[in-house]
Amino acid sequence: MENNPAGYYSYINTYARSKKLFYYYPKVTICKQGRNYNLIVEFSAPKIIFGENLSELDNTYFEDLIRKLITRLNEMGVIVNSKNLINADVISLHASKNIFLKNIKPQEIIRELSKNENPMRLDVNRKSYTNNGESLQFHASSHELVLYDKMADMVKSKIRSIDKLKPKIALPNINILRIEARLIKKRKLNSILKRLGYQKNPILRDVFNEQLCKLVVLTFWNDYVIKGRPPITQDTTLNTLKNIILAMKPKMKKAIYLTGLLTIINSEDGIGGLASQLKESYPQGRWQRIKVDINKLNKTIINNNDNFLVEIEKQLKEFQPIDLSKYYYDRRDQKGTN
Repeated sequence: MENNPAGYYSYINTYARSKKLFYYYPKVTICKQGRNYNLIVEFSAPKIIFGENLSELDNTYFEDLIRKLITRLNEMGVIVNSKNLINADVISLHASKNIFLKNIKPQEIIRELSKNENPMRLDVNRKSYTNNGESLQFHASSHELVLYDKMADMVKSKIRSIDKLKPKIALPNINILRIEARLIKKRKLNSILKRLGYQKNPILRDVFNEQLCKLVVLTFWNDYVIKGRPPITQDTTLNTLKNIILAMKPKMKKAIYLTGLLTIINSEDGIGGLASQLKESYPQGRWQRIKVDINKLNKTIINNNDNFLVEIEKQLKEFQPIDLSKYYYDRRDQKGTN
């Protein structure tokens, strides 16, 4: 790198890519920018500590993370000390929560949430409903929200899965919806931190914070899921018409129109499909007028099948770390073994 005349040059340590390795290793990149050299370290904190990311962390694991991260980096030929890591600049953050489900499967939830409108107000440029309903992703260049069936993803090939690094553990027979709020670029990271009342330009010590991660996930959940949730009803069309007439007392044609609108929203494509179809043929302003009627329906129609949202929000607000040691063993007592 020192002899390379290019103004910018990077080298990625391929050590972590070896299939023979038993432990999880971070991805390490050294970048030359003019006369400056920067070391970029990308890693999953739960995987560094547990070897998998089904189990979750709380604030008490920070020293354990630093110790094990130093060990893994040293094994890769990268010599660092604890001060280097604790005070390292953070340029990207993925906050996540695994949601245990008892009476509903992740795919059912993802299918329902795929009916949400694509929230263009958040500069989201793409919504992907993939893997036969096993994942839902809201994409932007600087951030994204990803929801997926964690257990189904763990048995997929690396090409098809969202999480490419698989744990070397037997999988329990449980249902988990994984929610990941990804702050990909530092400008967006700083924007969210300011919005939540935290200082900009964080170091590693700042973001290893259970409360901060909780607020990030809840913010994305509310912005993408709750605010875009359409009115849902399980009633027949005639019962829906009857309920709208009783609740809103609209004129006859308006009542029939609102019933048809609600029926389309509850179809497989949902409000997102309706919005895409109308925006192709009509001016944006007309869709905004339709949204006014949808908001009126939202205040009138009880979301009968949205009990799953209550349970998810309960777990997000409690943000209790999941520890799979009750299925296997206490990983803290294994002294670095996976």
